[in-house]
Amino acid sequence: MTRMIMKTYMIKKSAMALIVITILSSCTDLFNKGDIKTNPNNPVQSQVGIDQLTTGALLGLATLYEDTDNRIASIWAGQLAGTSRQHLTFQQYIVSSGTFGWFNYYNTGINFRYVQQAAATLSKTQLGVAQVGEALLFAKLAGLYGDVPYSEAFDLANHPAPKYDGELAVYASLITLLDQAYTNLKSSGGITGDFVYGGSATKWAAAAKTIQARLYLHLKKYPEAAAAAALGITSNANDMLIPHGSAQQVDLNLNNDFFVNSRPGDTAFDPALGAFLPGFMCSDISTGTIGTLGVAKRNAKTDETNIFEAFFGYENVQSGDGTWDPNVTNGVFQGNSYGVFTSYYESQLILAEASQRQNAGAVDITALTALNNVRAGLATGTIFGTTYALGTSLYTPYTAADFLPGGAVNPLTGPNANMTPQVAMLREIASQKYIILLMQYESFTEVRRLAALSPAIKLGVPINAGTQYPARFIYPQNEINTNPNTPNPAPSQFVKLPVFQ
Repeated sequence: MTRMIMKTYMIKKSAMALIVITILSSCTDLFNKGDIKTNPNNPVQSQVGIDQLTTGALLGLATLYEDTDNRIASIWAGQLAGTSRQHLTFQQYIVSSGTFGWFNYYNTGINFRYVQQAAATLSKTQLGVAQVGEALLFAKLAGLYGDVPYSEAFDLANHPAPKYDGELAVYASLITLLDQAYTNLKSSGGITGDFVYGGSATKWAAAAKTIQARLYLHLKKYPEAAAAAALGITSNANDMLIPHGSAQQVDLNLNNDFFVNSRPGDTAFDPALGAFLPGFMCSDISTGTIGTLGVAKRNAKTDETNIFEAFFGYENVQSGDGTWDPNVTNGVFQGNSYGVFTSYYESQLILAEASQRQNAGAVDITALTALNNVRAGLATGTIFGTTYALGTSLYTPYTAADFLPGGAVNPLTGPNANMTPQVAMLREIASQKYIILLMQYESFTEVRRLAALSPAIKLGVPINAGTQYPARFIYPQNEINTNPNTPNPAPSQFVKLPVFQ
């Protein structure tokens, strides 16, 4: 983090509180929870309570999980195509240090630290919420950028130019932080200002374990990932989601606002324009080629057309150009659609992969059960907090035989022929996870992570330009200009991060 930004963050707590009041008062109705009740024209420090600080920090985190970094990650993961203006350059992997910025990350981080300071003597469960929020923030930052300021980032007095912590060291710190959060969330005290789980410490504790499982999976620590995921989110009803409404500049889903209002036509979900995911969903595993676009039958036991229709729409209201666009009319990109931090499906798929990677000789029963749990949920049409009934849906439970050569997901011919049972299972887990991570930055993580493993799992995401697939985001220019500890020379977008090597 830059010296200049640090000076902005580490101002006196009283002044920061007034800023929080002003910011949050303009967003009173954002989640329609009534958590913020201050006059933006007459802020008074005494009005700023821990509930308002918590709401403000969670608002910042929610924005970070629906921001431009997420869209770039989705483009680089092959889920979304950039078709015009700046997003066309993203499609070609062209970025500059001016593309990225960290202000929102560290501004949100200091708010979570303020909540932790206030909660330390008031409520262990409130403290746990802020610790989970901090972990989610820095997990994204380190997972996209690698080495980042963390241990010294919020101590201006002693570290005006904070050092860059190694990515793996950041991961280790976050795992420890999530252990502390889980303990605190199992303790006593109330939670206020929480629009994510409405003050449920039990749900927050489970989410902490799912997030921890995600980090362990990145680190290839499979027993630890499986153990954490087993304690993670237990149902779709407990997904960690971002609620929205339908008022622009108030509570609108930021993806909807981007697709409909700010940049219509800049992106598309059309295979002809470079989006890989829609065609992948409509490709039969035995041929590897797209059948009928819009008919999502990946194998004999799977028809995901219902979810496909919820994701994508042909010639949606914002476009009449004959391309496949985000479904903003009755699908997952409506104005009031939920955003996603993490989910039951992700937790179960982490459990499935971590279990199967520990069993090279056969189909792992825990993995099979977890994968079928996800399929059972998708069979109801439920994804991202909403149940859809827009098309056909078939998720016949898999058996171990489906992963043997000649089984439903292990064909005897074609590009995916005669896989070992382990690889067939891992590929199906990865395929399902790639789909449910739509417009989440973790989709980019998956493509990088899976390619670096043994056995490697390649979903077929093509290289759009040149000969290299992007491996990371690059450091913001403001960092390069103001923090002498920024790595020099700054790595390009094609330099692999330590965690994905």
